[in-house]
Amino acid sequence: MTPFSARDWTRQECDIDKGRLEVDLTTFLAHLTNMENPHAERQAVLLERIVKNTSKCTEMILELNHCLEEVLRANASVKTAADLTTKYRKNVQYNLEATKGN
Repeated sequence: MTPFSARDWTRQECDIDKGRLEVDLTTFLAHLTNMENPHAERQAVLLERIVKNTSKCTEMILELNHCLEEVLRANASVKTAADLTTKYRKNVQYNLEATKGN
């Protein structure tokens, strides 16, 4: 296998329209490991950990978004009740002030 170059990386398949960069991580790590770099193996391991942790973070954020959507749906009726109560209080206040003069 030949040493890895930046030109090889840019030739990887990219999907810019969807905002995603699709790269064969295994191939990248293999190229990174075969480079003439004394730190290449450690860098490859660290990169793999970063990708794994980023994936976990993305999953947690998606789960958090789902939970927040459920909370918002559950609170919709509470918001409606609060709005009705506020309007009722304003109407009562208006009518009390209107009847004071009589």
